[in-house]
Amino acid sequence: MDLRAGVGRDKTTELTRAMDAQGMAGGDYWTTNYPQPTYLSSRRYALHVDTTAYTLFDFRADDHHGIEVWAGGCTLEVYAADSLAGLVSVLSDRFGRQPRLPDWAIAGAIIGLKDGANSFDRLDAIVAAGTVVTGLWCEDWVGIRQTSFGRRLFWDWTWSPTRYPSWTPGSRNSRSGASVFSAM
Repeated sequence: MDLRAGVGRDKTTELTRAMDAQGMAGGDYWTTNYPQPTYLSSRRYALHVDTTAYTLFDFRADDHHGIEVWAGGCTLEVYAADSLAGLVSVLSDRFGRQPRLPDWAIAGAIIGLKDGANSFDRLDAIVAAGTVVTGLWCEDWVGIRQTSFGRRLFWDWTWSPTRYPSWTPGSRNSRSGASVFSAM
């Protein structure tokens, strides 16, 4: 079972316990979606808060930005460059460079649809309109459940034949030739 971050991270809090009771949607201390308190500005500067604490950025004011860090101390790192591409390069020096994408991944669009079996019909229409598509991302292949706080995916890594009756994990969409991707 996937232990992606849900609502809350502390199993001792009332909120996380309530989310677990209402659909196994409570978060977990050991997992996160890697929050990184960093932002880039169109003015060609970036700010990173070097902390593991909960951090909020407030961009509502035109003349300044607010930063709230739930810790006793932190380090602010400010970066600038002559271009946005240069700024991204500076930040990748700081945080690491991603490997080059494989050719197939940039040969066309990877379309994300969460519409069950209708996703394939929608993909066919996109391809028929002339879009080059190399992949279809179907995050909802595991099925959907309705909770008191919205629609959520089942994260048990079990294919939902009800949601995708004509597709099985690992197969390709034979009509368009696009690879079908699912979270694993």
